[in-house]
Amino acid sequence: MSPPPPQTYFFEHAGRNLLAVFFGPGDRAAGDVGMVMMNGFGGDYAYARTRLTFFGRAMAARGVPSLRFDYSGYGDSDGAFTDSTPEQMKSDAEAAMAELARRSGCTRFILLGVRFGATLAAMIADGRSDIESLVLWEPVPQPWAYLYGELRKTVALQTRLFSAVRLTRDQIVANILGDRPSMVEGYDLNVVDMGFPLSKAMIEAMQKIDLVENPPSITARTLILHLDERPTPVPARVKTFASKLVERGTPCEVDTVVQDVALWRHGMFFTNASPEVYERTFAWLDRTEGAPDAKEPT
Repeated sequence: MSPPPPQTYFFEHAGRNLLAVFFGPGDRAAGDVGMVMMNGFGGDYAYARTRLTFFGRAMAARGVPSLRFDYSGYGDSDGAFTDSTPEQMKSDAEAAMAELARRSGCTRFILLGVRFGATLAAMIADGRSDIESLVLWEPVPQPWAYLYGELRKTVALQTRLFSAVRLTRDQIVANILGDRPSMVEGYDLNVVDMGFPLSKAMIEAMQKIDLVENPPSITARTLILHLDERPTPVPARVKTFASKLVERGTPCEVDTVVQDVALWRHGMFFTNASPEVYERTFAWLDRTEGAPDAKEPT
């Protein structure tokens, strides 16, 4: 028998209504563990949303109640995108965990994060004993380097709009930190990726987060997946982050999954699921006994 249809609704947190999609297992419930899915930042969020929905359905079919939610200022939730700082996103995710516990009765959690959502998931797991498993899909342990890299798209956009680069990344960042717009011919270039506006608070917060230099203390078994459209080495920052976790005693496994379209990208053809990533994640989650000890990533 299939699990019941997902339930979409709003729950209140810090005076805002946040969208939630609850994937209940029905009579397939397999224990006291539930999963909260944490999406990525900006454009990563937009593309990965449906992939997380399909994964939530699959987890419910396996007996695990799951919850997908929209951060403040994202999707259908209340708030402005520029107000959604890392601290606010982290607080929203912790509220989603409490909401899942209320709906399902779960007392332990699987946290699954995509890109910057994976970074936030690792931060939440720091020092907590109620996180059973941590699944990090292509985490960005040094988010400022990631965000600064994404600003290349804003620079490239200028060649299409104006046939020339009018403002560099550093000029745009300086304007944001100075609370000034980056106006060129009526366009404010204080944006990233698909036009998501950047705020001073967001940049300053991301500049302070560095999970390589300041790794969290995580007791949960952890899976880090490097995802790409062709076989490539695990990025140096991710590899170092994983090594630091192992040094601190985290049972951590790192692997690479090759797929036709990365789950946070559109690609030439639209896809709403990432079966290769799901399969590898399921295989790891199912390995509850006889798991390898913590080891340095290769």
